[in-house]
Amino acid sequence: MFEKVLKKELFLVKFSTLFLLLVVLIIIVFQCSGCDNNSAVSTSNIVDVKGKIYGINNSPYFGVKVTAGNKSRITDINGNFVLPEVENPYKLAIFDSVGKTGILVPQFEVSSFNLNNFSIGYLTGYSNLLPTTLHVTFPSNMVPSSAKAVFTDFKDKNFYGIAASGGCDIVFNMTSGTQYTGSLIFLAYTLDLNGHITSYDKFCRIDSISINAGNIVNVNLTQGDFKNNTRDTLYHVNFNPAQNQTVSMRYTYLSFGSHRTINYLSNLVYEFVNSNSFDFVVPMGIGIPVYPVAGLISNDAGSMTSSSIFSVVSGNMDINAPRPPALVSPADNATVGINSEIVFDEGLISTSTKYYKLYLTELAPVNQSVTNYEIYLSKERFTLSELNNIGTGNLNGRTFFWSVEVYDNTNLQADLTYNSQNNTKLMSRSSTRKFTVSP
Repeated sequence: MFEKVLKKELFLVKFSTLFLLLVVLIIIVFQCSGCDNNSAVSTSNIVDVKGKIYGINNSPYFGVKVTAGNKSRITDINGNFVLPEVENPYKLAIFDSVGKTGILVPQFEVSSFNLNNFSIGYLTGYSNLLPTTLHVTFPSNMVPSSAKAVFTDFKDKNFYGIAASGGCDIVFNMTSGTQYTGSLIFLAYTLDLNGHITSYDKFCRIDSISINAGNIVNVNLTQGDFKNNTRDTLYHVNFNPAQNQTVSMRYTYLSFGSHRTINYLSNLVYEFVNSNSFDFVVPMGIGIPVYPVAGLISNDAGSMTSSSIFSVVSGNMDINAPRPPALVSPADNATVGINSEIVFDEGLISTSTKYYKLYLTELAPVNQSVTNYEIYLSKERFTLSELNNIGTGNLNGRTFFWSVEVYDNTNLQADLTYNSQNNTKLMSRSSTRKFTVSP
């Protein structure tokens, strides 16, 4: 029961809304095709924005409206879209009429044409999914204590399962008609009396596994498939909560994907930690890139504010929790005009070392659908009128809860284009305020 509560809290802290049933990931891959290959920046400042939108299980989203500049398109059955000849920089907006979710980047600039991966947290559910299973069997004598099986493409797709009694099921959802191709990584390890991993002993790697949505694929491992792990690396990690906060959850996990910024928290199996100071075992002798991550959640006593951190671990390190940001305007329960600004307390200036995600969740009567907004900002203020033209209707007369996350030690463009994968993400929020837009 305790673990379930902790996992639920992690989702609430990580993706910021108490009212959504599912948080998914959006990936937009965009390329510039109308530019001079000998120049880092197009002299005409016109770019083609191409991409694909898909969710936390890498399921493509179709029927989603994508707008860049003055061009709009609806994603096709595979989640693809093309927006030709968009003036750079541009406003990027995504609207899902089914999930009633709007995402906005008020200004994004393509400063170089090798930035071709765009990642945004996408706050909506999806219905056209089929349960898919990779069933793995193995010789029990190859596993001293326990094991994890991972299906990965070494990028976005990382789906885990815990082994038991000579078998392991990796279960995930896929959009009908889709196929994933990747590798099976099987890690056998030894646990201490507290249930923490003390060594990784053996591993398997089986490549070129293809699985179709809704299917079951069986993989039978034999003793000959197993190899010995030649080296473990031990890192010592100290968690330091912010002043007047207590740690409510600590966790570690491994990722095999190079795109590690958002989707681990829903797809990977955690090892929970019971101390602020601990040793973290990483299998470095399996010949496969491994990205160890450690994180914590800390809370203010008696309030709804909290801090969440996850950091790629590359050695002995301290992980310090930030203070939750104050939301200085509008005041709690205030009524504001459509041209009013939401203001944070971080200095009111643009910054190259952090960016912000502002979340607005509509307060609506029971049994009525609500609209959720996610706004990516490179500065500490935002004008509400910018949301009126992205397809979600006029904001007048509507009431919203609001919160903000601060992503430190990075910047908007670098993080959204996967160019700051190894930076620490410091996420904070306060979700106790609401406001009403005047009719």
